[in-house]
Amino acid sequence: VWGVSIGCMLIAISTTMTFSISPFFVTEVLGLSMLSLGFMEGASEALAQFSKLLSGFSGDFFHRKKPPLIVGAVLATISKPIFILAGSAGPVMLSKIIERISNGIMATPRDAYVAEAASADNRGASLGLMMTLKTLGCTIGSLLIGLLMIFMDDYRTLLWLGFIPCLLSIFVLYKYMTENESAREPRTQKEKTEAKISFKDF
Repeated sequence: VWGVSIGCMLIAISTTMTFSISPFFVTEVLGLSMLSLGFMEGASEALAQFSKLLSGFSGDFFHRKKPPLIVGAVLATISKPIFILAGSAGPVMLSKIIERISNGIMATPRDAYVAEAASADNRGASLGLMMTLKTLGCTIGSLLIGLLMIFMDDYRTLLWLGFIPCLLSIFVLYKYMTENESAREPRTQKEKTEAKISFKDF
């Protein structure tokens, strides 16, 4: 739980640092219009919501939570250099699509993993820890980028600095996120039958 929480915190730091200055980078450095920026943000957010559905299906199909989380972290990391090195609207749009999809891929298996990894007595506290560290990451990212902007105004350099926490998140998730062997084994037919939800349960 700590490994996943810290990994999500690092991604939140990196994403917040990027998002905080991305409008200035897109409009001032690349010279794109505010209309183009609004279109890219809207399209990427729509894809993020759709990818959450796919991530839930993938977690149930493979009975694993770690692979989707690692894939999401890798995609988030790949999106950063594409955005930083962009010289036109195309790479910026591609970067935002990849980043939003990565966020959607990670959301469902992340929550499911924490719920499964924690004991019944500590499940609420574990979910609270994960969300707290994720929120803390957003706060740290905002404060850090604001502090750095006092000393430099090179947006590309600032974005490269924001790339570092995202890179570290892959190592943390790979190294410190473990799954029980039981979570990797497919369910028996009896378990599948017992797991079905009936309308009578509501």
